[in-house]
Amino acid sequence: MQVLRPASIADALAMLAGGDARLVAGGTALQLEWAKGLPKPRSLVDIGQIGGLTGITLAGNGLRIGALTTLGALERDATVREELPLLAAA
Repeated sequence: MQVLRPASIADALAMLAGGDARLVAGGTALQLEWAKGLPKPRSLVDIGQIGGLTGITLAGNGLRIGALTTLGALERDATVREELPLLAAA
């Protein structure tokens, strides 16, 4: 398995279009899938180095949560606790 590290969202999308690849930020979801015996992809596209993918902001009538926002950040965020208390508690 190869790990690809794109520098931008456009690069990541191009890498995904190339075939058997999966996005990965922290990898927890993939580890859970593999523990269930699901097949591993040929490539992982690690988006951890792409800027601008963290943070929690109010967007319209909901929240926008960046793909690289950690669970700890969700737990500590006052807006999440106020607007989505079940998510904060989970």
